[in-house]
Amino acid sequence: MTTVAPDAPPGEFGDDGERTAVGAARIEVHTDRIVRANARFCDLLGFSEADLRARTLDSLSHPDDIGLILARMRQQVSGEPPAYAMEQRFVRRDDTVVRVLLTVSPMWLPGAAPDFSLVVAEDITARR
Repeated sequence: MTTVAPDAPPGEFGDDGERTAVGAARIEVHTDRIVRANARFCDLLGFSEADLRARTLDSLSHPDDIGLILARMRQQVSGEPPAYAMEQRFVRRDDTVVRVLLTVSPMWLPGAAPDFSLVVAEDITARR
């Protein structure tokens, strides 16, 4: 559905990241804005990368899950915990719900100001 932009930093998703079985996205931690997304993340949610860049992670979250993901991201920015995994529901473009195992890891170095997190989403809908 989408490919990495020519100006993508080296190693960010790249060819291998585009062929993964899991979705991956870079999220700006203070705005919750999606900055980059690989093809699997786009397919999982039914949006193009350009459409996702105009959204925030919480705008895609199931209404019952928004508070939890925002709280976890605030905790991560404060350093507690540095990375986490949780089940999350997203609402796809076609209004169907997809359940994912979401792993969120900081992309900033220890001691540096928080900027971006890497979000990895594995579709677990069929397990439910």
